[in-house]
Amino acid sequence: MVALHRLPPPAWMASIPTGWQDVRLKDVVHLPRVSKLGKPRLYAGLEHVQALTGVASPVPLDEDVSTFNVVAPGTICFGKLRPYLAKVFMAGDTLAVSTEFLPMIPTPAVDPMFLCFLLLSKGFIDHISDEVAGAKMPRVDWGILSSRRIPLPPKPVQAQIVRDLKFKLISVDRQLELLALRREAVSDIKKSLREEVLLTHPPRNPGGLDAPAWHGEVPKGWHLDRIGHLFKQVAIFGGEGLPVLSVSIHRGISDKELVDGEQDRKVARSENRGKYKRVRPDDIVYNQMRAWQGGFGVSRVDGLVSPAYVVSRPRRKVEPRFIEHMLRTSSGVEEMRRRSRGIIDFRLRLYWDEFKDIRIPLPPLAEQIRLSDELDRRLKAIDLQDEAIVEMAKLVTEQRRALIHEAVTGLSNAAPSSRSPKIARHPAAA
Repeated sequence: MVALHRLPPPAWMASIPTGWQDVRLKDVVHLPRVSKLGKPRLYAGLEHVQALTGVASPVPLDEDVSTFNVVAPGTICFGKLRPYLAKVFMAGDTLAVSTEFLPMIPTPAVDPMFLCFLLLSKGFIDHISDEVAGAKMPRVDWGILSSRRIPLPPKPVQAQIVRDLKFKLISVDRQLELLALRREAVSDIKKSLREEVLLTHPPRNPGGLDAPAWHGEVPKGWHLDRIGHLFKQVAIFGGEGLPVLSVSIHRGISDKELVDGEQDRKVARSENRGKYKRVRPDDIVYNQMRAWQGGFGVSRVDGLVSPAYVVSRPRRKVEPRFIEHMLRTSSGVEEMRRRSRGIIDFRLRLYWDEFKDIRIPLPPLAEQIRLSDELDRRLKAIDLQDEAIVEMAKLVTEQRRALIHEAVTGLSNAAPSSRSPKIARHPAAA
């Protein structure tokens, strides 16, 4: 029997519903002992778990992954790094998981899926995140999590909440899937537009030796040059008062303070900015691990970026926007993927020695500027569509979080009812 604590409700809740218990997390879970499950086939790292959703997409376990924990089905895995991202999931199979997850095994007093939903809820995540806000790499551990107080309804009510939530989330998750597909379609349209403008020119010297494979023949009046001849790598740190910028795989480098979420603002504003790399207008910045996915761009403002990013600065007169547009064609992104090093995709890294060796077909400077201006103009309307999709996805994600929070705190009146047998038997909610 779980101990009942007669205390005020947890700080992240207004009240505990009648008939529910107020328990500490360590009352209803325990840490796994040394595993005797053998070596599993699948692996899940932080990068394989969607933020805020509880959805994990494990990949085949590769020999390159040398350190991991093995967890059994039903184990709750809580991402310790950057808890505001809520990278929490329940293992549906025997898995190898990153040591950046804290594995917890629920006791018989709690439904594993109910606990997973509760640990994903906005109130719980915000409460935990507030406790570690301010650290450069905010992280939680068992010492922080174990004493957290949570509401616990009777076991039958937990099961009903899980069934109801799964059913309610079907339509919400479908909306998110459709929005993700729309965003991919918009990205493909942008790539096609860039290829139409940049790569459909009469070639010179068909089959010539100076024609790199990734973009075809060099147009008449253009010449080839390597990125290393056009840009140099720089690493200047710090800049008081400068904004911390993000690098997006869809939109390039931002021109405003990193604001991916309230927690990100707390982290960015409290860190030692002397450890960030300084960028200035016309610098090309890329994320070594995500360049091949489109994680690069041209800075339009003075700012700071993560020390893990590569910053390159023009050596001579060149239009950096043109270089970015060229690299954002489908063939350009594939060339960066080909040059990235790593055994499997999620560990690929594009090092400067490879990036600087990419050859770019260049028209005269005036033509670089004209083509870049044309693409910026034509892409503007498409970017507005992309922004609208992103904002809609944020709203739907918040709706999803609200549904979960209301259910696991009793705000949605989720107690079993004779009026809900159809929901309980719905095949998608099983």
